[in-house]
Amino acid sequence: PDLKKACLEQLQPGWLMQLIRDDDQETSFFALKVKESSADDLDEDMDMQQSDEPLRWFFGTNGTIRELDASRSSRLRQAEDRLASVREAELNPTRKARNDKLAIQEQGLDFIRNFIGRPESGVSSEAPSETTEMIDHLISQVGQDRLFEVLASKLRSKVLHPFSRRTPVSGRETRVLHPQAK
Repeated sequence: PDLKKACLEQLQPGWLMQLIRDDDQETSFFALKVKESSADDLDEDMDMQQSDEPLRWFFGTNGTIRELDASRSSRLRQAEDRLASVREAELNPTRKARNDKLAIQEQGLDFIRNFIGRPESGVSSEAPSETTEMIDHLISQVGQDRLFEVLASKLRSKVLHPFSRRTPVSGRETRVLHPQAK
């Protein structure tokens, strides 16, 4: 318990809560920074950019290679759609920034889970009291209302607006992201 408390003190409880909290201002600031940095990264690896030419599929059998027509195969179209979504996830700086931010928030939540711990069955009778002690310490450091508000915010759906509300663009509708377990 003392080591866990020392780790929490090193991290600073306020900083930990700020790290986990999902703040819209922080998100918009982060997206702005990503846009600025992406302008500087234009000279990066050109092979990673999307190609305008369609994908070509080849099939080899008995030493002969044939080109397949993807328009006739629903499986190939599905594969192309999946490849396009993976490419989008890897190359879109806004999506990468959001995924990085979510990964950091998950690490903060993992820290809280590990800090609280869980009683091991059959180890000793002190495990439940240690868990209670860690929960009480966390609440005393962070505050009960603040802790539960941050945890509850992780369970709420998020609404993403791709552009400003004044200029609606077709094909870029508002999306709702529901919390998902990994």
